[in-house]
Amino acid sequence: MKRAAFWLLLGCACLTACNRSTPPQTAQATPVQPAPAPDKVPDFESEPLTQAHLDLYLSVMQQAVGDRQHISDADKKVLADEADWYKNLKSGWHAPLTPAEQALMTRANELHNMDNDVARARGHYELYSAVREAIEGMVGPMKCGESDCGKGEPEDDPKLRAKQIEDDKKRKEIIKQDLVLLKPHESEITDLIKALRP
Repeated sequence: MKRAAFWLLLGCACLTACNRSTPPQTAQATPVQPAPAPDKVPDFESEPLTQAHLDLYLSVMQQAVGDRQHISDADKKVLADEADWYKNLKSGWHAPLTPAEQALMTRANELHNMDNDVARARGHYELYSAVREAIEGMVGPMKCGESDCGKGEPEDDPKLRAKQIEDDKKRKEIIKQDLVLLKPHESEITDLIKALRP
């Protein structure tokens, strides 16, 4: 009886000692990284482009043009069918697009704007969109003409008209500054645009 009690006490002591050992380590939670701050998107009507803006535009467009060279055979057919559709388009009234034509045009538009996908993947879509609009409005095949570069209809109210004239004058100065930055890259920009959006 004493021997049984001894072994019982010894077993309890061992159990107690085991329970006091260091608890198993639990995996530490990975600290949550804060989301990056969104890009500041300037108003390019009142602020000039910078070298960083131009660099963003060129790098996104270069990647998009590179990606365009490796599209699938199905997407190559989409672009060929789109080109054929426009080639055979007659002037005048046109019937509404069929669902198949709508799907074709939607996919073709996505392929012509692969730069948007690149900018989204890099997390700079909003800034890139504003930069692209500013750059392609001043240089390249889609630049605006002399008569339609952002000038609005003249205001009737003399005070508003005076403000409009002052704003137009400031904008012209910004355009001059922007063109100093863009002109050396005009042929490259034009080639990139034509490669992506012929």
